[in-house]
Amino acid sequence: MNNRTTTGKTYHGTLTWVGIGVAAFYWVVESLIHHVFSFDGGSFIEALGAPGPHELWMRLVVVSMFIAFGIYAQFMCD
Repeated sequence: MNNRTTTGKTYHGTLTWVGIGVAAFYWVVESLIHHVFSFDGGSFIEALGAPGPHELWMRLVVVSMFIAFGIYAQFMCD
């Protein structure tokens, strides 16, 4: 396996983790925005953990794209 190193640091799989981190950050920010600007009266925890069906599929599509782009970028760098 060919891991690229710079000054002794290993960067194998880093971009995949960046994609996962950005996806998690997006999920939290989207939940916060939905909670603040929505008039459904739910709590932030409900918006974070149990969104409605429309919110859920929309978030899953965007999160999947972030993760897929991270995997693709890592694959292209190796």
